[in-house]
Amino acid sequence: MPVRLKGLHFINVVSFMDKLLALMKPFMKQELMDILYLHTESVDSLFKFVPKECMPNEFGGLAGSILELH
Repeated sequence: MPVRLKGLHFINVVSFMDKLLALMKPFMKQELMDILYLHTESVDSLFKFVPKECMPNEFGGLAGSILELH
């Protein structure tokens, strides 16, 4: 059964990654750019895509600690 990738979310990314991504943008396919999300400042923007109930406590979620989930 094929799987369709809806988004790639990177959290706690250093701020210069936005600039690096802008440099790489002309060489990347538009389909990849459309699903690529960088969350630099906080993970609050991530909660628009992933419910808090699915994220570990260390990232502001409610699913328990990473050690408990692992």
